[in-house]
Amino acid sequence: MRINNTLIYLYILVGLIPYFGTADKMHPQTLYISILNIISIGTIINQNGIAKTFKKLLKITYYKQFVFYFVFLILAVLSVFQAINEIQSMITLAEIFSQFFAFFILIYLISNLKNVKSFFINSIVILCVIELYSTIYPYLADIFTLGYPINRSLEYRGVSGSVNIISYLLLMKLPFIYYLSIVKKKYRIFYILISVSILYSIIVIHQTRSAIILSFLVSIFVSLAFIYNSFIDKKGGLFSLKNTIIVVGLPIFLSLFLSNVQATKFNRTLNVQDRLSSISRDEYSTNSRLRYYSQAIESIISNPLGIGIGNWQIVSIDKDKENIEAYIIPYHAHNDFLELSAETSLIGGIAYYLIIISTLFFLLKKIIQSIQRRKPLEYELLFFTVLGIWIVDSMFNFPAARVLQQITLLYIIAVIINYYKFKTLKLPKRISTFAICVLFISLPFVLFSSIRLVKSSFDQRVLLSHYNLADYSIPLEVVDEMDLEYSDLTVTGIPMKSLKGFFYMKAGLYREAIDLFNEGTSRNPYLYFSESYKSFSHLNLKNYDSAYYFSDLAFYKIPGNVVHFANLALSHVFKSDSVGLKKAYNSAIHKQELHDEIYLTAMADIIDSDQENFALDKFNLNIQSDNDNLKRSYFTLKIGRNSMFEADKLHQIGDYYFKEKDFQTAEDFFRRASNLNPYELVYKENLANANLQLGRFDVALDVLNELIIEDGYKSIKVKYLRVLAYLNLQDFKNACLQISEIKNEPLVRDLELERFCN
Repeated sequence: MRINNTLIYLYILVGLIPYFGTADKMHPQTLYISILNIISIGTIINQNGIAKTFKKLLKITYYKQFVFYFVFLILAVLSVFQAINEIQSMITLAEIFSQFFAFFILIYLISNLKNVKSFFINSIVILCVIELYSTIYPYLADIFTLGYPINRSLEYRGVSGSVNIISYLLLMKLPFIYYLSIVKKKYRIFYILISVSILYSIIVIHQTRSAIILSFLVSIFVSLAFIYNSFIDKKGGLFSLKNTIIVVGLPIFLSLFLSNVQATKFNRTLNVQDRLSSISRDEYSTNSRLRYYSQAIESIISNPLGIGIGNWQIVSIDKDKENIEAYIIPYHAHNDFLELSAETSLIGGIAYYLIIISTLFFLLKKIIQSIQRRKPLEYELLFFTVLGIWIVDSMFNFPAARVLQQITLLYIIAVIINYYKFKTLKLPKRISTFAICVLFISLPFVLFSSIRLVKSSFDQRVLLSHYNLADYSIPLEVVDEMDLEYSDLTVTGIPMKSLKGFFYMKAGLYREAIDLFNEGTSRNPYLYFSESYKSFSHLNLKNYDSAYYFSDLAFYKIPGNVVHFANLALSHVFKSDSVGLKKAYNSAIHKQELHDEIYLTAMADIIDSDQENFALDKFNLNIQSDNDNLKRSYFTLKIGRNSMFEADKLHQIGDYYFKEKDFQTAEDFFRRASNLNPYELVYKENLANANLQLGRFDVALDVLNELIIEDGYKSIKVKYLRVLAYLNLQDFKNACLQISEIKNEPLVRDLELERFCN
């Protein structure tokens, strides 16, 4: 029996499996579960023999939850025929088979426990302590080393892949910790400290808003159950109002108090009130989720047979193309029911959720029976609450896609099945035999898939890190050795072949790169990464028509991607098409300063001087931008390239004479530069300074007023120069008005300008 206990712990401690240099923690975790499945079934067969093992396992197939899971699995397999990318479907199927087999084994292993309740409670406490340590330790380490915590740092995600996941993992254990705080009087302080730690982690460290709200609701719900128990419990002591306030109210109060203390002390993180007040329909994450939901529903209606398991990450790009910036894609629908229904059909989504909902209904019946018989609400209520938490999480996030959360859920359901000794269905033996055969046959294929996925994930991480850091030094021989077929998409949705093509392109092998981009398009036809860089490759091969075709296609399909805009702008430059360039600029969405820079630079290459104000019509430039390329292109269009360079040359000469203290000559050159290019405000600033040095305070003041009032120049130096001009003109009233505006600025703070106003 000890080996059974060990195997159960090996399953539920899957979160301790590290990244091992892969792109996603899920990949080594899936391999780990696949290996553990084989070890577990081998151990069971070794203990019982093949015939006896088959007979025992056959009983498990009659549980409703197993049947619903198997139906979902069959529908997921059938959905592959609808998939755009069959490889992604096969990878996801392998993960589902792996987790399904783990569920199958967990039900069996738990059925052999002498005391299911005791084992489960001990495991919950152990998991809770491990998860808390993994998130609180780096949080405290930052406070001790940096002097403050980092807001929602990835280091605080603990054994999970994100702070949202660890929040919900801890929240699912909170009801049990509350209960133990009540019934285990000897260890009450210990469990209260755990409750405080859980709430502090959720509210302060992770700041997951839905988990924060749910933690309050769960606390209220559990408190009401405890109060109910106090009325019907003949002993009356354990669930008294006093104890309920101590074990539930005190942790909430302390966590809220500490939330405000740390927000005040560190001034780097939000307190709970500020965090929750940020929820609104206009807030980005809230609005995005609503958009994803409507897109998934639309997909379910238009594709009743599903789009293929594991393919929502691809289809979602096409659905959300008007909102995509760079290559940041939706990836998930942030609602597991909608996503699974979109991938496997509505029946598939329902079948998956019936695994949980059927268990919830059983627990609800137990709760109603306890109330009718005036019995205390205990584990049936705790299990009901925990599964409810998972359901809520799945409505806003994607726990079904996370190995750790899935194994946690399946472990809890397996415990419930055995603890309450669920009744089985009457099914034909041949169906159950078929289900077991399918699971056993899947084992080697799932293992093979998991091994290849980990290898590919390692290669992904290397390739993506070079790509993201703009480091193109990786030898092509190394890239050629990488597994780019399985998985054929990166964790960001970029086809691996296209990413390889990108490095070939950077090495100047444009024809080879185009071939790779063509392969990549078939793996993800909606991202248009391949088309955009295919355009760049054609440009370098002087295939200008092809370059224009692919860049135009990529940009107008994903108009929020600045890379797509840049490659289209290049194509317009080679075609000398200023009209097409302006149309593309006006069509771009999610504009940034980089869009402006690309547009002006490209336009300046097409037309030397925008005398008719065609390119700059309705164009708003922040003339005080620090982006020299942006301003240089703007000046070119305003006054012409030659005049811009001539003005710059005059200014440099003036700067030389200014440093030589020949202010008269400097003033002359600054004035000529300013007259030639009145849009470069630094020229006027230096003209004013030269006049100050010459004692022409009224002339300097006129230039400075023009800069501040007419040009809207907000330079602190210019305002300081105006103070000097006013002071030298004995205009203390205006000088003091300007001093009051800038006195606290770092540039002039130490000059004590207020002394002129006393």
